[in-house]
Amino acid sequence: MHGVWLHWATVLTQQSNVLVADFGIRDSRTSLAGVPGELTPYTLQFAVEAHERFTERVFPAIAGEALAQLAESIGRPAPDIPPLAQGALYEQLERADDRVALSEADGTWRQESARDKEFLRGARETLRLGVEAVEAGRPDRLIELHGSLTRAVRDYSRRG
Repeated sequence: MHGVWLHWATVLTQQSNVLVADFGIRDSRTSLAGVPGELTPYTLQFAVEAHERFTERVFPAIAGEALAQLAESIGRPAPDIPPLAQGALYEQLERADDRVALSEADGTWRQESARDKEFLRGARETLRLGVEAVEAGRPDRLIELHGSLTRAVRDYSRRG
C-alpha cells in the first residue's frame, strides 16, 4: 500500500518539475535577437506542445494506471474516467495567422497551462497526504483521498 502511494507521489513530483521546465519555454529568450517572453509562433508552438504532451502522456497515466493501482491498494475497483479531448489548442495555434490571433492563442495556452499545473499540484498533494496517512497508520483516510483524486481527474477530463 505504502509503496504504491509513494511511487505515484514521486512520479507526480517529477512530472510537475518537468511541466514547469517545459512551460518555461514560452517566457524564455529563444534567439539571440529575441527578448525574454517575446510572443512568437515558435515559442508558443513549443509551449503548446508541452501542454499536449501533458494531456497525451501525464494525465492519462494519472487517470488510468495511477488511479487503478491506488484503488487496488485500498481494495476498490478502478474508476471509469472519460477520455480527454485532444488537440484543440494546437489547432488554434495553426489558425493564428496574425498577431491578434497569436495573442488569443497565447491567452488560451496560459489558461490551459495554469489548469494543468493546478491539477498536477492538487494531485501531487493528495498523494503526499496519502503517504502520510499510511505512515500514520490511517489507511481509512486513503479511501477519502482516492475519492478526491478521482473527482479531480474527472473534473479535469470534463474541462472544455
